[in-house]
Amino acid sequence: MQSILPYNSTPLEYALEDVSARRLNAIPLSGLSAMFNIESCPAPALPWLAQQFGATEWNPEWSEAQQRAFIRANIETQRYRGTIGAVIRPLKALSYNIEIVEYAGTFTFDILVDTEGRELTKNHFEEIERIANTQKNVRSHLGTIKTSITKTAQKIRSFAAMLPDFIEDTVGEPTQTMSAAERFLAARASFLNVKVNH
Repeated sequence: MQSILPYNSTPLEYALEDVSARRLNAIPLSGLSAMFNIESCPAPALPWLAQQFGATEWNPEWSEAQQRAFIRANIETQRYRGTIGAVIRPLKALSYNIEIVEYAGTFTFDILVDTEGRELTKNHFEEIERIANTQKNVRSHLGTIKTSITKTAQKIRSFAAMLPDFIEDTVGEPTQTMSAAERFLAARASFLNVKVNH
């Protein structure tokens, strides 16, 4: 074996080099490429793969499918960081159905989350906020995260009647908008036994 050590190295240094080379050569490299493939990477190694691709958000409670989808979206997001697409892609990968509402000239935007068929908790809102603030450009500011429920006008009225202080009823509109996340959760906590009829 050709040495990379300088000519004045000691016998101990040569011996350490030899042992290190033997151990490194014994490591199989055939499966190494699979570790950098989103589809074939073993599930326990996904957090390290996400870190390798520059992911700034990670939740071990996500399903394996969500973790792989998030890494895939994050690779694309890195190309467009600071744009509206960079905010939407990772959230869509986590199955959030969102819409960005921008206000011209103010550099402020709101996130509208469609909660149809999904219960959102405080942790969900915090996750959305973290991802949005990480991916947005520096000059833009996240205003509020609003929830929307795509229902018929009749179902909107019945839900609005349950939470009159927190929901602005816009009859005839297909989308129902609620105020800030904390107020929504507080209202919902007061009506734990009340459910919207589907």
